[in-house]
Amino acid sequence: MTAPELKTLPLPSLEQTVTALVSAASAVAPADVVTTTRTAGSVFLHRSGPKIQKELERFAATEREAGQSWFSAEWLRGYLSTRTSLLHSTNVSFQINSCFLPSAPGVGRAAEFIYRAATIHLAQARGATPQETDARGNPTTMDQWECFDGRIRHPQPGLDTIHRADLGDRDREIGVFWLGRLFSVPVTGHDGSLRDVGSLAASINAIIHPGEDKPESREQTPADLDFAVPSAVGSETLAPILERALKQPHNQHTYRRLTNFLFTITLTDELRDDADHLRHSAFEPGHSWAYKPISYEMSLADSWLSLNVEHSTVDGATLVTAIRRMHDVTIPTPHSYKTPPPPEELTWDWSDEDIPTLKEAASDVSRDFTDIATRIVTVPHPPADQLPFRISADAAQQLILTIAQLQTYGRARGVYEAVDMREYRAGRTECLRAVTPQAVTFASLLLSGNATRQHLDDVLDAHRAWVKACKRGDGVDRHLLGLRFTAATMEAEGQELTGTEFLTDPGVVATTYDFLSTTSIGGADYFVRYAFVPSVPEGFGISYTPRPESFEYCVTWHPSHADRPDDFIHALPHASDLLWSFVTSLHE
Repeated sequence: MTAPELKTLPLPSLEQTVTALVSAASAVAPADVVTTTRTAGSVFLHRSGPKIQKELERFAATEREAGQSWFSAEWLRGYLSTRTSLLHSTNVSFQINSCFLPSAPGVGRAAEFIYRAATIHLAQARGATPQETDARGNPTTMDQWECFDGRIRHPQPGLDTIHRADLGDRDREIGVFWLGRLFSVPVTGHDGSLRDVGSLAASINAIIHPGEDKPESREQTPADLDFAVPSAVGSETLAPILERALKQPHNQHTYRRLTNFLFTITLTDELRDDADHLRHSAFEPGHSWAYKPISYEMSLADSWLSLNVEHSTVDGATLVTAIRRMHDVTIPTPHSYKTPPPPEELTWDWSDEDIPTLKEAASDVSRDFTDIATRIVTVPHPPADQLPFRISADAAQQLILTIAQLQTYGRARGVYEAVDMREYRAGRTECLRAVTPQAVTFASLLLSGNATRQHLDDVLDAHRAWVKACKRGDGVDRHLLGLRFTAATMEAEGQELTGTEFLTDPGVVATTYDFLSTTSIGGADYFVRYAFVPSVPEGFGISYTPRPESFEYCVTWHPSHADRPDDFIHALPHASDLLWSFVTSLHE
């Protein structure tokens, strides 16, 4: 079957992007800064701006011929150049809604989930993943599904690389973490058929209840380092150590198996509330190998189930589809099964000279973990049928954040909201700048008791305009990225550029300074919530989820650096009450 032709991501016009950035700056920067930004934008348009745009257009044409978008390579480079701990920078942990699994925790539930997840991963290994479409029926890029066939992000000096698996569906394995140790578990046989749930359960039991007659097969992890802990230290530290380690055949074998795993799953016997589970799963070293694209975690003691993602090649909307498809997997009728092959423990053999470095770096990351807080904040909202008019849930959730900012700080700072762009070739996301001048005006007037219906309409219209602009390829953040890397390339080649101060203008910087890094992927049917660190030390990482009669904000911050976190979090329910009291007062 021929893959459908995807739309090509267009390049916005230079004038349009400059105008949008100046407007966005007026919401988050002082008036004198905005005046300077407006002047810098005009200079850029009349000097080297058009020259840079033309060069970017040439680059876009070349990338289009290669099946890419004009920003996809640079976007990937941005991820792969991260040198610090992925757990505390770009990785994300999603709590999966486990309603499709048996309610009783335990090995049987874990085995059923592994069967469902492996079914989806094996479809990709066979080249049989169904074409995905968006809500409008448009085909979306299938590039992001490639990571479901295994693979690994490989730490390298300067810039990491992606090592692929490409093994098909025969003799495939997954990795199972238990008490800090990693075991390989076969999930398919020589013919590519998936083992049944009972057989998978037997393999799990062999890991968590090892026979006393085979203690030699359960040796302690060398160097007192849990298997996955080194992956938490970041590529700057890990890359040279791993390079030395992979000169040894033992480590080569371990790394090859780790790379080829369809996925890993971490089993835990800990009882925690959801927020605590999520915080540990997302940010604590050792839960999974941080460079594997897809890692799951499941509690054998409660209902916890999560997906940890290395974010460089896949976004949340694709993961939603994967979990939805897991819901739909049919579990075969149980039958007798052959004795499964025993799990095999994988270990590292780190050198004596590298062990102290790894331990020290891991200790630093563990200390950083203690400076990460996650809290779930739920704010009620009236049912839709009790509202005087329809209000976009996304616009309302963002407006509550803006009101809370003004209430707490007396001003608003930049907000990043991700927009799905997978209907375009090699599409990833675009950024919607939700703090608009209209939103700031309305929030200020609402707090003083002077807001009107027209002010609210202006907010909703502005938010809608941003959504439409992003979806048609006219967002500004990716274009700004393209202009910046194109200008840098031209200057590196010796070309003289003038008027480029706009690209680093304080107003533009304020606009793109993500005090709140936010995202939403719809309701809680597939992912209940998810957590990621803030983009800036004093800011917040926020996922938000609409529910029938409430909005949930999952907020993460650094207590030692965040700007008045308690005040901001306490402002969210008050901001919500103010908004909905105002809206319901508009009944005619």
